Amino acid sequence: MNYIDLNHITQAHVEGIWTVEAMNGPGLAHSTFSAIHRIAIQKNAFTAQNGKEISGQFIFCRENEIVYNPQLKFYQHNKEVGNAIITRLYSDIENNKTCYKLTLYFSTGLELILQKN
Repeated sequence: MNYIDLNHITQAHVEGIWTVEAMNGPGLAHSTFSAIHRIAIQKNAFTAQNGKEISGQFIFCRENEIVYNPQLKFYQHNKEVGNAIITRLYSDIENNKTCYKLTLYFSTGLELILQKN
């Protein structure tokens, strides 16, 4: 495993098509993202699949006062629908291919573990 230092993560690291590998936490029933199985993050926009399509905008940001991890803030119709800190990003080799794993921890307590090949 090759962990990417949280201080070096950029928006380019999180862009792409991710599948949900695992979902944890008490926020499962309280989040727009609690039932998704796939999310595409591209050029300040996102599209998530959970039987229907959810789409909107996102902002990649870093706070310098409280939470130092990079964050993703998701919006639909100019209303925030999710705020997640990135707690882990690493690459690994599976079946002779490099894959990436991204862990997002939402303010609702929902934790998503995403995978991108």
